Amino acid sequence: MKFQGDVIITDPMYIIPNDREADWHACEYGENMEALGITTYITHDRGDCAGQDLLDGDLFEQGIIKVKGSFGHDSCMVSVMLLSEVLAYNPTALEDVGKGNYALIKQFDGEVTAEEFDEDPETCECWRFRFRGNKHLVTGCSEE
Repeated sequence: MKFQGDVIITDPMYIIPNDREADWHACEYGENMEALGITTYITHDRGDCAGQDLLDGDLFEQGIIKVKGSFGHDSCMVSVMLLSEVLAYNPTALEDVGKGNYALIKQFDGEVTAEEFDEDPETCECWRFRFRGNKHLVTGCSEE
């Protein structure tokens, strides 16, 4: 998926205001964010197998872990979304989500993909988001 602008990584459940619980059902638990007006996104349903850190992709390729941010995923869903669309849906989303539960990538211009790999027995990871463009980042676990 092509992204251009500020991007947020978080559990899609976190951006839903408490008084709009029906929206969580309407967006099919993060699988159909279009129901909320969010059209630039990618969601994966195995958040528990992705780690919770945003890592420098170039260093990661060299076996070096450098954490650029962290995010949460209590519902086992994790989404990459265009921040402007999230804020159009919920203007207080960043405050509602809370620092530490989302990673923010400022001015990203590139592609985001979800890539599967053989499960790592030490971290239980089996997929990651990869960001390629003006920044190279991956999701993962810093405790390797």
